Amino acid sequence: MTKLDDIISILILNLFQNVKDSPSDALIEQRYQSELAIATSKLKTAQAKYKRLSSDLKTYQDEVLKAIQETSSFDPKILNDLIAQTSQKLDTSQSEVARHKQELENKQNHVTTIQSQYHNILSWADIFIDSDIEVKKMIAGYLIESVKVSRGYEIDIKFNVAYEHFAQNTNGGDIFCIS
Repeated sequence: MTKLDDIISILILNLFQNVKDSPSDALIEQRYQSELAIATSKLKTAQAKYKRLSSDLKTYQDEVLKAIQETSSFDPKILNDLIAQTSQKLDTSQSEVARHKQELENKQNHVTTIQSQYHNILSWADIFIDSDIEVKKMIAGYLIESVKVSRGYEIDIKFNVAYEHFAQNTNGGDIFCIS
């Protein structure tokens, strides 16, 4: 266990050093852009789904007209069921689009939270170096979601979502690799 604690301590020290060595504006901007890209992607996916469902609904409604004019081979009852189901899905999809739009707006105002997380890491870095093992474990608990150890001390560390981005360097690569 002590060997594992020492390895994790070294990895966390590398994280802190990486954060200290990188310009704060670059790290914060990179993290912000990453979160913005994810939120934008979710919104575009939701909008595409909404557009597809709208198109499906229009197709079904057009087919109902053909059924009324007796030029369609589809049963009007089946078409009505399809319209009802698609309308319900469309309402859900519209809510999803609105939720993702709100999430995107929230991300755009999220820079202060990222700055706060950055400053937390800097202050923890100063505390971590001279602390006893219990304080180091507490700080590690804030930063790390899980640690998986395989044979030969191959370690897989999953950082908490809030700090995951800081565990990468400005080139987007991991700051450490242990096998």
